[in-house]
Amino acid sequence: MKDENGVNPAESFNNALSGLSRSGVPIQPDKQEEPVCHVREAVMDEILAERPELTRAKLSEQMDLMGF
Repeated sequence: MKDENGVNPAESFNNALSGLSRSGVPIQPDKQEEPVCHVREAVMDEILAERPELTRAKLSEQMDLMGF
């Protein structure tokens, strides 16, 4: 199927991907994102520093209830 300009979108997309692979541009970055558990612990550390009356266990429970 072609658009109003007579260009096939699927063909254009495939050509672009082909061009990227020839130029050596990685589709996915080499650097992996930080695991969620490390991010969660870092957030917990910041919250606990601001609220010393809160325990890590209680905060963890609250975060679990919020889906984090």
